[in-house]
Amino acid sequence: MVAFTRHPNAFPIKHARLDVAAGEVQDSVAVASAIDGTDAVLSTLGVLFARTPITV
Repeated sequence: MVAFTRHPNAFPIKHARLDVAAGEVQDSVAVASAIDGTDAVLSTLGVLFARTPITV
């Protein structure tokens, strides 16, 4: 399992079968690298409430 986060040092879960990858969701190369070889992807992206368009 891979957790992809901007703040890997602050990620609260530790497990022998968990890899924590650092990166920005807008960096398609970093995302592709993190999910390469996985069987499934679960996205839990969150955005702040805003009146401007969300571009992610």
